[in-house]
Amino acid sequence: MKPKTLLLLLVIALAAIPAPAVGGGISDLDTRLPTDADIITAIDDSSSIIRTERLLEYTGLSRAVRDPWFLARIASGPNGRVGFMAFSWSANGKTDVIVPWMVIATTNDAEIAAAMLLNGVQIDPSKQFTTRATDLALAIGTAAMIEHASPYAAAHTFINICSDGISNSGAPPRAVRDHVVGARVTISAVLFGQRPMLADYYARNVVGGPGAFIMPVSDTAAMSILLVRKYWLDLTS
Repeated sequence: MKPKTLLLLLVIALAAIPAPAVGGGISDLDTRLPTDADIITAIDDSSSIIRTERLLEYTGLSRAVRDPWFLARIASGPNGRVGFMAFSWSANGKTDVIVPWMVIATTNDAEIAAAMLLNGVQIDPSKQFTTRATDLALAIGTAAMIEHASPYAAAHTFINICSDGISNSGAPPRAVRDHVVGARVTISAVLFGQRPMLADYYARNVVGGPGAFIMPVSDTAAMSILLVRKYWLDLTS
């Protein structure tokens, strides 16, 4: 399928998703399992992600979901559980599910999610010698469609974009961001590397919604600590 066709399909799909209603909550008619929040993590799989950054992404995420502080905060919520999902993305419609939708409520749930995240460290051999661009509109749009199809009823969804660069493929991300964010959806960013003005680019084009923010990280320990803090803030927003 050609990139332009994929972009058109993405735009059509996004147009079919209702914009988040201000002040909207969970309908009394919603029969899905209620969660205290849904957390979707979109992991950059473009060629610009070097091996050390890839290790940083997946190892930091796996540590964060197992952190006792994070699990204790989940247990203290009204429902005692969150919905969790993670996927990787690059460009030209290329996305892969890393952790399918699941509930995290117990240490065992967290261990299952962490194991799947660690499996993502190894790059698919078919991708090693291909150039994979960065399409942030694809990342945001895919997360929005995943949120719309969530098997859980959450009052709020937090989308976390993990990346090290700006869009160099696809549609401008700002328009997609503006359609997605609202009273019930927040997009934040976890950024690697030291590229000048990267945080400013994300502030203008990617992050948005209640409590949105940007976290620069430099090593695995820092990432896991910051992500635990980020997830904790998600649950207390």
